[in-house]
Amino acid sequence: MQAKFIVKNFGPIEHAELDLRNVNVFIGPQSSGKSTLAKLYTICKSPLSFLEKDDLEWKKYLERSETGKSFEALKFEDALRDLNIHNFISSKSIIEFDSELHSFKYARGKILFNRKFEIKFRQLESSIEALELERSHEIILEFSRKLSFFRMQAAFSLLDFRNPNNKFNIKEYLDFGGSFSLESDVFSKEELHLLLVVLQRTEIDLLSSATNYIPAERIIVPILSGALFGLMNNNVPIPKHILTFASEYEKHFENLDELDLGFIKKGTQFKKVNGQARLFYSAKKSVALSESATGFQSLIPLILTIVGRSSWHANGSYVIEEPEINLFPKAQYSLVKYLEQERKDGNLDNTYIHTYTTHSPYILSAFNNMLYAFKISVREGVTAGDFDKIASVLKDENWLNPESFNAYSIQNGTAIQILDRETGLIGDNVIDEISDEMSDDFDRLMDI
Repeated sequence: MQAKFIVKNFGPIEHAELDLRNVNVFIGPQSSGKSTLAKLYTICKSPLSFLEKDDLEWKKYLERSETGKSFEALKFEDALRDLNIHNFISSKSIIEFDSELHSFKYARGKILFNRKFEIKFRQLESSIEALELERSHEIILEFSRKLSFFRMQAAFSLLDFRNPNNKFNIKEYLDFGGSFSLESDVFSKEELHLLLVVLQRTEIDLLSSATNYIPAERIIVPILSGALFGLMNNNVPIPKHILTFASEYEKHFENLDELDLGFIKKGTQFKKVNGQARLFYSAKKSVALSESATGFQSLIPLILTIVGRSSWHANGSYVIEEPEINLFPKAQYSLVKYLEQERKDGNLDNTYIHTYTTHSPYILSAFNNMLYAFKISVREGVTAGDFDKIASVLKDENWLNPESFNAYSIQNGTAIQILDRETGLIGDNVIDEISDEMSDDFDRLMDI
């Protein structure tokens, strides 16, 4: 992903322009606007997750229409309320998000939402109706280069279309999908229409797939899990984004029986025993998650949510607030490596996007190591032996292409890019700034 994100006059943010990639890091002091930007990104990334209409919502809109705002603007403000940032909006607020898939803009109580595939969809439909089958095929191939899973979905749909009276098992679908070729196959007008429908469905799925917001308050989620129904029934004033995450955690908790946490502490495992979350330090020694160290209580909901994503759904966007909570610096490094080895780059429909907010310079150092490992792996004259040496320090699944990464310091109402595109690294002065201040104070005390 590459997206332009602009925020003006929204809460602590006066004017920020960001170039977002597949991995983004926002660092800054408390109340600087890191979470504000992350939450706005969560909303703008998936506009159909809150803009879809139903009859009940239209009725609610009519009841609120005296405000003079559009349905879309009211829905946007409801989405802000769900993430607890609705009080930041003002008549001067401007929010813009522009990606390869769509553009979204909020200004002066109005929403402009442009679905960038729609023009091509109309061109494809016109070509099909005009029986320009070769041109139609070219447009479909153009889409397929951006949408990896479209090929498989197209294969399944065509198999059913061409064999209406047959029932196929999963193996037969997969066998056909493996042998199917969009490039060499020849399609009838009806089949091209079917492929257009599959493309439209793929686009809707991408625009509707909500970004998963993993809040800093996740430490309370294992406690809330199992009590959600009662909390909602009794109107307990817990922010909706925490309840949403708690529901997501509960779903993954039900589907995952155990998890190896040896990357944080050797021999440690998370297991579900008689419906209870427990941490095992050995085969015989265990504690309930709620009685474990606070680092594990904040870590498990985060890990479980990301690892628990369905293997068939290869697209996902995650905003991770303060991954470092209650973790020793070495564990912070291990966690970042673990999260990034679970992530993968690809086309629009099979890329995981991770956006982090943090106070920790150790998180920046972790990413710098990953960026540097990639940098030296692609330098001129690198050998197979060099690859092995780099991998012995940092596994190749943790090498991070700077083209897929960006980092910003959020402060004084704006966002300052701290990744040097020329070197492909975060500046050492940014990482060392806090340490330098402490060292300077120590030196002054020594002088006294």
